[in-house]
Amino acid sequence: MLGDLDREANARLQFKIFKRRRIIKRRHHKSSNPLHSFRYGSHIRRTYSLLIKEFDKNGYIQQKYVRKVIDIPKIFSFKSNFDDSILVYKMLLSSYILGVGHVILNFTSCKKADIANFELLNVLVDALVELKERYNYGLHYPTHKFIKCVCSKYDGKTNKYLHAFKYHQLEEEFCDDSKFLPLNLFKGRNRRSYKENMKAIAVSQIVDFVRESVRAMDVDLSVNGQNSLEGFTSEVLNNAEDHSLAKSEWFVNGIAFNEVQEDVNVIELNLSIMNVGLSMYGGFEETKEQNISIYNKLDDLYEEHVQKFPSNKVFSRESMFMLYMLNEGISRLKYLDDSRGHGTMNFIEAFIELGSFGEINNKFQPRLNIISGHSVLTCDNKYKPYKDGTFRKISLNKDRSIRSLPDKDYLQYNQEYFPGTILECKIYLNKEHTQNILKANGTAETYN
Repeated sequence: MLGDLDREANARLQFKIFKRRRIIKRRHHKSSNPLHSFRYGSHIRRTYSLLIKEFDKNGYIQQKYVRKVIDIPKIFSFKSNFDDSILVYKMLLSSYILGVGHVILNFTSCKKADIANFELLNVLVDALVELKERYNYGLHYPTHKFIKCVCSKYDGKTNKYLHAFKYHQLEEEFCDDSKFLPLNLFKGRNRRSYKENMKAIAVSQIVDFVRESVRAMDVDLSVNGQNSLEGFTSEVLNNAEDHSLAKSEWFVNGIAFNEVQEDVNVIELNLSIMNVGLSMYGGFEETKEQNISIYNKLDDLYEEHVQKFPSNKVFSRESMFMLYMLNEGISRLKYLDDSRGHGTMNFIEAFIELGSFGEINNKFQPRLNIISGHSVLTCDNKYKPYKDGTFRKISLNKDRSIRSLPDKDYLQYNQEYFPGTILECKIYLNKEHTQNILKANGTAETYN
């Protein structure tokens, strides 16, 4: 009888040993095959940054947007293809966080891209990498997901963007004699303790970026020119800080191309400043009680415009209020500081002046796009700011009157939504013209 008990105990022991070996083997198998998904849904949500939480709040992270491969549209531009561009970011966030496997951004068919899209792409890719690191911290089996890009078959400039921002090596067939200079992503956190220092660094980097770009034309900014550039750039960053999420970041990025376009040697200067949080319209609505006097005036102006809408075109309230808010003296924080409401106008005037080569050659029109919420507002040499009494105004119409309707091509409303504001600038610099205007204004020095 004792022998039977010994055999039974031995069998149980062997079973436990074999079971333990199977568990160890299974764990070894898992560890040798890296995980390509976030297994713990509640844990991944706890690692969201403020920025990702804001996009999640606005419906960017949903199962319906998950893709194995994300095809970048032919036109990757907020100005020309807003809705399809926003969908790329919904698919990127959803596929990375909710999907299984690596994420592929396929630029194969892309024929045109802009700096604002690459800035937002950089910001979100960095945010996802940081999210993965926070999620993996302390886990025995971490997730190994990554994002890779397939370059364009058609557009060398898109591939130069990808190369400059370290997504893909520039293939030999797209290498030419042109040169390009990336500013590289810079971000400042919206915290009182050191935000002024971060802003000063950003302003300095932007000034150095512009100086390095124009030096290719044997021109350098004078001390006066540098001070002017620092001044209006600082004001724009103030606006970005004011509209950013509390304790979140604002972002700056840019790239300059020195190349031949349309048989003319030009420098194409691209700059983008972005914040995530309230849209321009959303921020103004939030403070309407404090700004009741200004708000009522704009509300009355909008009702006046509504009566003028043609049957085939209705401008949205959001878009029209964006236009009103660009005009000098209008600010959602006017009730806190009576001097507010000048920064964006200074920026618009300075960059349109620097891009005035477009008045000589229409193929090189400067473009300044303000992207916020559902709307895109465009400024260029056709509809410049103008003086009306003591204030500078912009109306985006040939009447130069804020009471007339804007040109529909310069004020667009879209179905998709961007939670924040991007100021995107593109100007073209020609050597002779740039030397003349900068020397005439006392803002440049020509090398001997």
